[in-house]
Amino acid sequence: MRMKKIISSILLGLIVQTSLSCSKDDYDLDQVDNVEQTADENNPIKNNRPNTQTPSFVSFDVSLYADNIKKHQSAAVYGDYAVFVTDRRSNLYLYNLKTKQLLCEKQFEAVDEKIGKYILYHCNETTFGVDFYKENDPFPLLYITQRARADKRCIVEVFRLKPECTTPDSDFTSLDAELVQTIYFPVMTAENYLGRVNCVIDAKNKLMYSYSYNLTSGDANYMLGRVTSFQIPDIKEAEVYLNDDSIVDSFDLGYTAVNSQGGCINDGILYIGQGMKSAGYIYLNIIDLNDKKVITRIDLLANGIEWEPEGCFYYNGHLMIATGKNIWELNFDKNTTDIKIPTM
Repeated sequence: MRMKKIISSILLGLIVQTSLSCSKDDYDLDQVDNVEQTADENNPIKNNRPNTQTPSFVSFDVSLYADNIKKHQSAAVYGDYAVFVTDRRSNLYLYNLKTKQLLCEKQFEAVDEKIGKYILYHCNETTFGVDFYKENDPFPLLYITQRARADKRCIVEVFRLKPECTTPDSDFTSLDAELVQTIYFPVMTAENYLGRVNCVIDAKNKLMYSYSYNLTSGDANYMLGRVTSFQIPDIKEAEVYLNDDSIVDSFDLGYTAVNSQGGCINDGILYIGQGMKSAGYIYLNIIDLNDKKVITRIDLLANGIEWEPEGCFYYNGHLMIATGKNIWELNFDKNTTDIKIPTM
C-alpha cells in the first residue's frame, strides 16, 4: 500500500525551560528518552516537545516495506542485512532485507543495571562502523549506544559479529557476537551537551557522531540538542575514555532533543527519528553535517507512521524507518528544493 502526502508545516523551534532551579552540577540522570514521555499536563517536559514556527514542505511517498521483524530499540544495516537490538541488550536479531526474513539471533543475558529507575542498557542507537575486526569477517564492527552511568559518561559497546552458514551456498543460520571495546564519552556537562548520547558512524568520512542534549536541569539550554563529532577510536584498545579535547567539531540543533530515537548518516546527511505517538509527535529530523544546520523536520505521525522510529537506514536508495513493528520505506521527491537527496 502506497500513500502520497504532502508535509504540512514543520517548525524549527528553540524551546527554553528556565523554571527549574538546580545547581549547574545537578544532572537529571533520571530524565530519560524512550519511556513514554507524553505531552499531558502532568508531564514535566511537556513544554519541551518540538514546535512549529517556519513552514517547510517536503514531498515523499511512504510505504510499508516489511512487517515481520522483531520488536527492538535500534537497528543498523550493512549490505542486505539488518541487525535489530532489543532493550537491555538481551537479543541481536539478524534479518535479510532482500528476502524479508529473520535469519537467526544472538541471545545475551539481559543487563538489568539501572541508573535511578531506568535501565542503563537501553540500546537506543546501533550503527555499523568502518573497520573489520578481522579481514575476512562478513560485517564491520557494530556500535551499540547505552545511557549514562552514575559517573555521567554515556557508553558505546563495540561488537564483532560472527554469523555462520550451514553450507557455503546458504544464508546465515546462527549468530554469535563478541564485545571487543567499550567507549566512554566525555563526562556530560552543560557546556558539551553530552547527555543521552546516541552514537552514529559516518563511514564515508570515518568519523563518529553523537546527537545528544544537555541534562543540567537548571540551565536555560536544558534538553536542547547538539551534534558532536569524534575520531573513531582504534579497536586495539579494549577501553577508550574520551574527553572534551577529543571533540573534533560540534554545532547546536536549535530544538529540544528529548525522545530522540534511531539515526543514520548517508552522504553527509544525518537523519534522526524523534518522538512517539503518546507524546503527540513523531518527527524525522534531517541535518546537513557539512553546512551544520537542520534542513527540515518531517512530521511522520501525520503521514501514517505511528510507532516509534527506533532505527533508520538507507537501503536500495531509499531511507527506511524501522519502528519495532515493521519497516517503512520513504521515497523523497527528487524535484523538491527544500531538501538535499543523497545519491546512491
